[in-house]
Amino acid sequence: MKNKNQKIKVGSGVETHYGSNIRICICLQDLPEEHTFEYNGNIYIKLDVKKLFTADKFGRTHIVSVDTWKPNGHNQGKKTNSKKSNSPSDDGLPF
Repeated sequence: MKNKNQKIKVGSGVETHYGSNIRICICLQDLPEEHTFEYNGNIYIKLDVKKLFTADKFGRTHIVSVDTWKPNGHNQGKKTNSKKSNSPSDDGLPF
């Protein structure tokens, strides 16, 4: 069993074009179902991409892990199809 604070690594990446692009590779079989959620009929998972201090022995400069944070409020697990505001920057996604 994983520690609550332990990151769930699902991939890695490498900086290309002088840092303007990061190419990542994710193993879909490693994505834990308990951290996925459904919104408007689509399945999502939140990921963290972090830059390593130095490249590893394979030249990878970034690590990809699952964002395991879950809200404690009463909105947890609610699914809604309506937008909360009419702001043009609000795309209606819960993240």
